[in-house]
Amino acid sequence: MRTKQNALSDRQFIRYSKQIMLPAYGERGQLNLLNSHVVIVGLGGLGQQAAQLLAAAGVGQLTLIDPDKVALDNLPRQTLYRDSHIAQAKVLVAARKLRQRYNEVAINTIVGAFDESKAHCLRDADLVLDCSDNFACRHALSRVTFAQTTALLSAAISAEQAWLALFVAEDVAEAGCLHCVFPTGTKTAQSCASQGVMGSAVATVASLQAELALRHLSGQPNHLFGQLLHIDFTHWRFNKLRRSRDPVCNNCATALRKCS
Repeated sequence: MRTKQNALSDRQFIRYSKQIMLPAYGERGQLNLLNSHVVIVGLGGLGQQAAQLLAAAGVGQLTLIDPDKVALDNLPRQTLYRDSHIAQAKVLVAARKLRQRYNEVAINTIVGAFDESKAHCLRDADLVLDCSDNFACRHALSRVTFAQTTALLSAAISAEQAWLALFVAEDVAEAGCLHCVFPTGTKTAQSCASQGVMGSAVATVASLQAELALRHLSGQPNHLFGQLLHIDFTHWRFNKLRRSRDPVCNNCATALRKCS
């Protein structure tokens, strides 16, 4: 675990000066970012882009989790990787590239799929980014983050449809958890492999995910409180959908009944 900073160095003040100028961030917000630990699960189109944006913005520690290797058809939308990286573990390539560019950021790596045996990896995280591509992983993240009261920022895109939601302890009683939106047994209706996707659309969703993450970490209000953002790139529609708690949810309902 990194030692917490109490003040910005002169170099950090200059480096992040354009962010510090924003009233919503300021010095305190930037210091919050530098002292934050974000776990990113999935280093594909969303995860590798979000990792770059968070590191560039000054998030102090990143933990990267993914089981996959770079493939040729990843390259149009996973811009951190190059042809020379094909067949190498995404996590290791991403960590190496990020360390070269942002040497003040602490990077931890786990080559492997996330499941509940890795719950300890999230224990000191301030935020978990779910950039995975399957509901088995998403549900495991939902169970672990709910149990640990860790914020979970989940996003997904396939073809021209995407969604984004931030699950925090403060809105579970009213808006529920990820399981309430996508119950156990939910299957991915379509995937990038079968339906295709544009790299520019992936980058848009990853940027929105990173933007929401930075605002959350810096202490700003959650403007997606109790909502899910749905994006339809075909018709260029962005809709906020109200979430509601499932009273029989097999993840959060039992715990909430015990607390009431």
